[in-house]
Amino acid sequence: MHITCVICSDLFAPSADIYSTQCGHIFHFTCLLQWMENSKTCPQCRNKVSSKNLIRLFVNVATSQGLEADVTLLQHKLDGVEFTMKLKDQEIKALAVKNQETMKQNKSLRHHTKELEHGEKRFESIIAAQKEQIKYFKDQVQNYDRLREENVRLKNEMKSLDQIQIALGGTRQQAEDIIRNENSIESLGLLASILKKSLLDSDSRKNLLQTELRKSKNELTRIKRQEADLRCEYESIKQQFESLKRNSEKEVAFLKDKFSQLASKATQGTVNESFNNSIRRLIKESPVNFHRTPVCNRSSQDFIDLDDCVTPPCSGASQSVIEINDSSHGDIADDSPLPASSMGMFGIQRAKMLGTDTSSKFSIFKSKQPSFSESTSSNKLKSNSVTYDGLGGSSKEDIFPTPMGVKRSRPLKITSSKLKKLSADAGRSRKPASVFTNFLDLS
Repeated sequence: MHITCVICSDLFAPSADIYSTQCGHIFHFTCLLQWMENSKTCPQCRNKVSSKNLIRLFVNVATSQGLEADVTLLQHKLDGVEFTMKLKDQEIKALAVKNQETMKQNKSLRHHTKELEHGEKRFESIIAAQKEQIKYFKDQVQNYDRLREENVRLKNEMKSLDQIQIALGGTRQQAEDIIRNENSIESLGLLASILKKSLLDSDSRKNLLQTELRKSKNELTRIKRQEADLRCEYESIKQQFESLKRNSEKEVAFLKDKFSQLASKATQGTVNESFNNSIRRLIKESPVNFHRTPVCNRSSQDFIDLDDCVTPPCSGASQSVIEINDSSHGDIADDSPLPASSMGMFGIQRAKMLGTDTSSKFSIFKSKQPSFSESTSSNKLKSNSVTYDGLGGSSKEDIFPTPMGVKRSRPLKITSSKLKKLSADAGRSRKPASVFTNFLDLS
């Protein structure tokens, strides 16, 4: 006989704990206790059951029936194992479905994880950029703080400079107000040092200006003195110029009258010794350069009108005095009617330079050959003298010095014979018109 437990569906083994309720149903003790924890009724008839009313049963099994009991027990175990396998298969299927769902979920979670990782990297880059921006803004804030401090400092400096400017350029009352209202010791010290420096600079500038003023006064005095000297010199030169102008005008007028008289005498034919002496005296004292005097043509005219001809300025280096010498008269008489006042300074100087040496021999065709000492002295006098310019005034030429060589004079016998011969020829053919024409033809 095979008896099973209704709760666990297992066969009752001889060694198992079997209990019975008041209604007579039997169960395994462990199964019944677990059932009673949930419900106080019988698993088959649903009558009330308590743990006090349970009765333990003891079963005796014969040995002849052991084989059948083993087959039944094995069949029962096989059924239990198959049922367990079915349950396990169902559980495996459920777990496989759950595994697939889990794999899908895992895949989605991995994808989501990757997205989160990308998002994390993006947020990390954003965080790094934000950190850099925060750092930049911190630097800007520091720079702003520094600029603000510098602005405050510059405002204070500007205020101090304004106060210093007012103290330096303002009135005394303004400076006292600034010193009275200033509370900073550093500002007061700075203001005092600047005022002291300004005072020293003003003193040095004052000394410099005083020195320049003294120099300017001395320079003004010197310039005034020079102006006075120049005015005096100008007045003296002006007086000299007026005097020379008057003398030259008188001399020109006198020479015109003299030449007109000589021309009239030459045309009349009255030539005598006094006439020749007057010609020689006129040639000696005249300031005109005879080398550059215009030549008179005898065929066209017998005399020269000084008003119509232009006399160029004379050259002291090329000027030479040509005198007319008569062989029968060795002395030159100083009987010219030319007054000393009308001769002027140049006529007197020329008269002193030429002298009245009667031993000298002159010719109208040949000039005198001076010695070395005489030529040197005459060149010095000519270079330093003032000559008549033919226009009513005088001028002094700056002549470049030229070397003067020593010339040997010819024997006196030859010179005297030539002069005698020329004088004899001149005595035989003496004509009034020819003498005056030769005098004018000199060039």
